[in-house]
Amino acid sequence: MNFGAKAGLAARILLSGFGLFALSDTADADLIERAELVRSAGAATGDVPAVAALPRVYLDGDSRADLASNTGRTTTQGWLWWLQLMTGARFDFQPGYNFAKSGMDSEEVRDGAADLRGKPPGYVVAVVDTNDRTAGWRASRTIEALADYQAGILSYGHKLIWIAGSPRGDTTPDGIRRTLSDVELADALQVRSWFLAQAAVRNVYVADPWPLMLDPASPEGRARDGILRDGIHWGPAGARLVAQALAPIFDTLFLPRQRLVTSNDDLYSETDPGGSLNYNPLLEGTGGVLGDGCTGDLAEGWSAEAGQGLSASFSKVMVDGEEWQQVVVSGVPAGVNVGANPVDPTPMSVVISADIDPSDLVAGEHFEALGAIDIGAGSSGLRGVALYTSYTTPEGTVTQAAGEPMLARSQPNLELPPDAVSGVAVVPRTAPLPEGISDASVSIVITGVPHNAKLPDVPISATIRFRAVSAHKTIRMQVR
Repeated sequence: MNFGAKAGLAARILLSGFGLFALSDTADADLIERAELVRSAGAATGDVPAVAALPRVYLDGDSRADLASNTGRTTTQGWLWWLQLMTGARFDFQPGYNFAKSGMDSEEVRDGAADLRGKPPGYVVAVVDTNDRTAGWRASRTIEALADYQAGILSYGHKLIWIAGSPRGDTTPDGIRRTLSDVELADALQVRSWFLAQAAVRNVYVADPWPLMLDPASPEGRARDGILRDGIHWGPAGARLVAQALAPIFDTLFLPRQRLVTSNDDLYSETDPGGSLNYNPLLEGTGGVLGDGCTGDLAEGWSAEAGQGLSASFSKVMVDGEEWQQVVVSGVPAGVNVGANPVDPTPMSVVISADIDPSDLVAGEHFEALGAIDIGAGSSGLRGVALYTSYTTPEGTVTQAAGEPMLARSQPNLELPPDAVSGVAVVPRTAPLPEGISDASVSIVITGVPHNAKLPDVPISATIRFRAVSAHKTIRMQVR
């Protein structure tokens, strides 16, 4: 591409749209609708606590949506975890609502839209187009398929939030070319312009991460360094930028919600079925059990253990009049990634846990977990700060997570960015619980880079604070 002859790619991208996000003229009506749902939810009867109606969020598209969640978990490489943190957990998401499939082109996504027919009305967040460029499609073919998809989603009673594509990188670690050619880039920008124009359509919203992700000095329209893990797919830093583009839309469409426990007296009982299933959710006081590699003051009712090569120093700090549990993690992880699915980060992690009484977990019920986390600026070698739930039966242990880390050493840019990060993490609710649960817990898992004998070890340095960490049973009303 002749960069000078094309008026400057960066200028075209930064100035040719509607900013980082765009709303149709129905945004105020949507907000009023959400408020009316809260007002009209009313008090429930019997033993079921009154709750506000929750809209559903569905995901659709290619791998950039597919990888945002796995069964029972959100991931650091997915914008979904970041988005919940940024928006104060204004919305819930269940992995069963993810209809995306890796490798899909626009026509396959269009044809698969029928899977959303008959589903309770919700918001469909969709990202698709990059596989069309890989296949050599021209923009007109992509736009035709996207227009048909949009019409179908709206006809099913859903509202649609487009992610208007994202720039690609240079090469993957194995040398496969990912940078777009001149023709491919021109087609990608034409498709992006179509996405941005859809904000004028009723019940359609558009998030535009291009300006955040673009390297303005690249004549090839490449992504900034550090945000992609293989030239196409986002690492944690890239996923965070996508969430940053989505967050204003969600903040407009979804009302704030008080999600966190506010009192240690709010514990599960027959008279408080929505109370915390774990003791001391506010992590107040001291006297917790410190295991290998751990020193300092840990909240009563909690325990901690550091993986081989790691050290964890615990203390209590006051922030704006609230007591937080703080831990400073250092050292060089010696634990290895055994390649399990789902991943097991514990060998290269500091794990802080509180038990849940298994007798409180009744077959057929569900539970989830929430917690406030704060990652101090300047971290390094940090793969994740995840909130986990787990329960064990004779068949094995089931875990679910908010912010599951990536453990591979074969790709770059898998660490969390060094910026300060804070928000509310939400572990998706469990499937209906089975009989025979013998133990259960809620945990914060702080993960470093796994040891690999063929690669240099990576030290970890991170200061983490957390509070209001609770598991609780879920009784929800969805918008029907």
